[in-house]
Amino acid sequence: MFWLCGLKMEKIWNLSVFLILFAFHVILSEAVSFDADTSLNAGQAQALKQFKKRVLPKLKRDFEKEDIYLVQFLRAKKFDVDRAEEFILSEAKWRTEQGFDTVHKENWEDMECCYTVRHEGVDREGRPLVLYDLGSWDVRAAVLAGKRDRLVKWMFKNIDMARIRARDLGKQGKNVTRFDIIFDLKGFNLATHLTASAIPVYVISGAGFDRHFPNMADSIFTISTPAIFEAVLSVVKPVLAQGTRDSLQIYGQSDWVEKIRERIDPKQLIKRYGGTKDEESK
Repeated sequence: MFWLCGLKMEKIWNLSVFLILFAFHVILSEAVSFDADTSLNAGQAQALKQFKKRVLPKLKRDFEKEDIYLVQFLRAKKFDVDRAEEFILSEAKWRTEQGFDTVHKENWEDMECCYTVRHEGVDREGRPLVLYDLGSWDVRAAVLAGKRDRLVKWMFKNIDMARIRARDLGKQGKNVTRFDIIFDLKGFNLATHLTASAIPVYVISGAGFDRHFPNMADSIFTISTPAIFEAVLSVVKPVLAQGTRDSLQIYGQSDWVEKIRERIDPKQLIKRYGGTKDEESK
């Protein structure tokens, strides 16, 4: 299946030690300011000019042709134009093959009922928020129902919505190029999240995130983080690059509210996330 991103199943099992990190999309760069995202030195500007000359005739979607989108792919490949060209064209092909141009028009009732994701508010810098109630998800049930790929697509669909919200804010003149993610892990457990059938979901979605949405998320928070997550993380963290380790902000069962409020005005969040809005305001 295309969602496997070319990985054989035995390789997926070998990667299982990374599943928690992938599940929470920690293949993110460190928080980057608007100025850093929109400022290029002379060499980078020349690379962008060359990049545009090569790829614009081959890209069909309007957002793909915008400078900020192009730069995100260039940054992912350290402004190596050849590698960035291959990368962005591969992503454009993926969007076509997966029907992603109409993903937001699909009927998602089967996911909305049981796999809650919220698009709510902005942080103090104006970046939009996407909030996954991941702890309440029964990933195992989705897989057993034959909906593994659909669940992965649901995860990506919501990341794409956050991308669209950030783009729209930028087009309105806001200094916004990225979005933030919060994963609520309340209820996260072995039975529904860490079974053999659930593992590939995390690996596939995590590996695919960096492929399809490079440099588009600014910060990530995990809240109500259970001990089992921290135990796995303690094993994996030493092998990660420093920048990746620094980007992840993990908070336990009770120490996250003030940290979230430092980044996000409580008026932007429902009470479940330390805010002041009613649940119905999602």
